[in-house]
Amino acid sequence: GNATTNATLLWYHMVNLSGLSPDTTYHYRVKSKGTNNLTGVSADDVFTTTTVTVADIILDQDPANNSAGNTITYLGSWTANVSGSAYLGSFRYASCIFNLGAPDRTARFIPNIVTAGNYDVYASWAASTAGGNRCTNAPFRIYNGSVTATRVSQEANGNSFQLIASHKYFPAGTASYVELGNDVTASIGGDIVVAAAVKLVYIPPLPS
Repeated sequence: GNATTNATLLWYHMVNLSGLSPDTTYHYRVKSKGTNNLTGVSADDVFTTTTVTVADIILDQDPANNSAGNTITYLGSWTANVSGSAYLGSFRYASCIFNLGAPDRTARFIPNIVTAGNYDVYASWAASTAGGNRCTNAPFRIYNGSVTATRVSQEANGNSFQLIASHKYFPAGTASYVELGNDVTASIGGDIVVAAAVKLVYIPPLPS
C-alpha cells in the first residue's frame, strides 16, 4: 500500500491523500507515535471516494443526432423523421406484428457507457390521443447481460421521458442496449409503435 505522514507533534492531524480514484473503496489504518516512542495502530477501516459527475446519456431516433459513440440501429421498415411532438421534433414509427416475442421491426438504442454502474432507463415517444393509432402495449427490452422487458402505452405521456426500468447495471462499452419492438397483441393497441428517444441517468453510489 501507500503511506502518507504528518510528523508534526499535534493532538489532531489532517493528512491529504492524493492520487485516489473516484467511486472506489479504500482500506486504511492510522499509526501514531508520541515523544515517548510508544506506537499505536488503529484497526483496518474503509472509506469510499465520491463518484465522478456522469452526464445523462440521450440517444435520438435520428442517427445524425447521436455522438460520443452512441448509436441506433433499425431492423425492418421504419418511417423516418416524421415531424411531431417528440424529442427534437421528430420520430420514427413501424407497423405492428401480432406475434409476441417475435418482432420483425426493432429500433435498438446502443449507448456508449463510459462509466460503468447503475442507471435509470427512460424512453420518450410521440403519443396519440386515447383510442388513436398508437400501441397501448409497446414493448421495450433492456439488455445489460440479461433482458428486462416492459410494455408501455404510447397513447399517453407523449414527448416526455418516462421511467421504464430502475437501477439497471450497465458495464462499460457498447454491449448493452434498449430496444423497441413491434410485437404486440392483436386485442390490445393500435396500428404503430413509435421510436423517439431513450435516456440513461447514472445513479451514483453513496460515499462514506
